[in-house]
Amino acid sequence: QIPLHSQYLFNSFLLNPAICGTTEENRFFINGRYHMWAWKDGNSYNNQYAISQGRPGHNVSPFTGTISYYKAFHDRMSYGFNFIYDEINPITTINFEPTFAHRSKLSNNLYLSLGLSVPIYHTSFNNGQVDPLDMSDEILNYDLGLVDEIETGISPSANFGLYLFNNRFDFSFSVKNIWQSEIPIPTVFQGDAMADTALNKNIRHYFLHSSYDLQFDWASSWAIVPSILLKTTELTKTQVDLNLKLIYM
Repeated sequence: QIPLHSQYLFNSFLLNPAICGTTEENRFFINGRYHMWAWKDGNSYNNQYAISQGRPGHNVSPFTGTISYYKAFHDRMSYGFNFIYDEINPITTINFEPTFAHRSKLSNNLYLSLGLSVPIYHTSFNNGQVDPLDMSDEILNYDLGLVDEIETGISPSANFGLYLFNNRFDFSFSVKNIWQSEIPIPTVFQGDAMADTALNKNIRHYFLHSSYDLQFDWASSWAIVPSILLKTTELTKTQVDLNLKLIYM
């Protein structure tokens, strides 16, 4: 449900609200990514979907765009936001996350930041972008028999994170969608009638991330930053990302 942010290496604020305000300067990020841009021809899923929409050869791959900003307004407090647009046909999600964070100094070179954000999701499902195998499928015809109907729903939730860091090391843990709010787009049926309470939910996500800045020497402008990210939900298996970033300053 939460967009896969491969750009978190450059904007880790997307994963953890506690990272808000942990740099000396204010930060503003703009990211955008087509997930399967290279597979727009041939027998790829992207091209087959484009053909089904009457747009052969066009790029209709999933797209994720983000805008992030944070600013310190006190020596220990900061605020910011994430704006996330995620389109995976036929589902589009727009998410706005206002964020607040508080940081404390634990020792001369070690800090702890705690962050909270309150995301508001606007989710839409376009039945007209579905290529059904069975046109009589009741999930496509439950309301007035309109296959091209666009269903929408708004749902709030809550995210929490902690971030332990110094100038070389960081450890991050966050939980997104603590409050597993319902998305008011019905999907389950009871006989011939749709159940009013049969709704989708925002599933709780867990992220654990850590990295270490290995400088060649203090006088050098080169550094290597290995990192690890573990991510999971209560419904899926744990996934692991291993990364290595080379920095020249």
